[in-house]
Amino acid sequence: MNKLKFTVGVALSTLVLCCGVSCEKIEQHRPVPDSAPRDNALILFCAGFNNLSGSLSQNISSLLRGYVPSRDSSLLFIYSHMVEKGNYNIKTSPVLERVYRSERGTAVRDTLLIFPKGMTSADPELLSQMLRYLNEHFTVKNWGILFSGHGTAFLPAGFYDGEHSYSRYDDIQDIVFAPGKYNMLYGCVPDWVEKDPLVKTLSAEYGFSGDQRVTREMDVNQLRKCFPMHFKYIMMDSCLMGNMETAFALKDVCDYYGASPTEVLTTGFDYSKLSQYLLKYPEPDVKSVLEAYVDYYIRNHSSASISLVDCSLLDEFASMCRDIFAAHREALDNLDYNKVQRYYRRYVNTKGYFNPHWFFDVVSIVKNLGLEQDELADFFSLYDRVVVFRKSTASFSLTGGFDFKDFYGLSMYLPSYGDSALEKFYIENMPWQKATGLVNEK
Repeated sequence: MNKLKFTVGVALSTLVLCCGVSCEKIEQHRPVPDSAPRDNALILFCAGFNNLSGSLSQNISSLLRGYVPSRDSSLLFIYSHMVEKGNYNIKTSPVLERVYRSERGTAVRDTLLIFPKGMTSADPELLSQMLRYLNEHFTVKNWGILFSGHGTAFLPAGFYDGEHSYSRYDDIQDIVFAPGKYNMLYGCVPDWVEKDPLVKTLSAEYGFSGDQRVTREMDVNQLRKCFPMHFKYIMMDSCLMGNMETAFALKDVCDYYGASPTEVLTTGFDYSKLSQYLLKYPEPDVKSVLEAYVDYYIRNHSSASISLVDCSLLDEFASMCRDIFAAHREALDNLDYNKVQRYYRRYVNTKGYFNPHWFFDVVSIVKNLGLEQDELADFFSLYDRVVVFRKSTASFSLTGGFDFKDFYGLSMYLPSYGDSALEKFYIENMPWQKATGLVNEK
């Protein structure tokens, strides 16, 4: 059991669970029996066996300096998988803890589960096992989870770093030319990365194949199958996760979905206020968490964007989009991407490619399809109920950035600026495609 200044005794047992491709032992620490129903529970899921380890550790420290519920109040769980001594070759164990405030006012961290060394946060079975454990041992009215780590939108695992993700700059406008090098988590990283703040690029971590270190990722279709209980909210403190494809994929497992359509700086959310908004009162205030995030970057003259989606309306919205896409198919298939609000940065590396470009504002796309005024009015009437909150800084000011001239909070794939390999995956795997027919399959 980990502890901060105060010790609580627990009994230790061993739980054998099938994780990944083999059955391994997961250490299960039995907490003091606690079956009382609670209004709220927050799970902070920190996937930090990568270059974000230091930042995520700072986020956890910031969280613990803020409001921490008492043992008899709301529930706060922290899952973390971090790098030891900056050495990626040292296998470490992912850990699940329950955190609460003692009567003395100190934060207590009870270890609940210790996963085998070398497992990664990108393993869907790890996430599934963890959530099943929590669902079986705790009774909660409003479950919530915040994923913090790397993110690559709706893309299939490994696609973000492959050459399919990069396009020739032949006719691209406003490109920043920068020499770069290849990195397994980021793709081509320009030499100016040290002068720009780092960004978080779901759960991409280093893992091991035998003794060889490799990169592991979890895609959104794997993620949506991991939830054994319904969530009041799911939030992503990760790059590019505020997209139509991910929100729609998760619509049946949560009431609200909050994420950024752009990259996220490694400092991420304002963790000092997180528990106060989500655990202190009978109902979680997700909007205030997201607003505090953007307001922090506004005060510091930096870059951020966020949106909050009411998932109960996504089926209705998908039906409307299907009609719009069908009625304006020619315009959609030939839309000039330079007219649409983008959510990716433009820079060119030494191979003559610029960074992944699959992320355009969904409303900006629709506005450029030539809808009649009554069609557009109906669209906005529904969209403004789907996206209940959105906010951004004036621009995304990192190198190769952009202004938020047409910001509506959610990105979407643009078929007219696509990729054949990605479109094949999209057609075969994306629930949003099946519901809307965004990509022309003829």
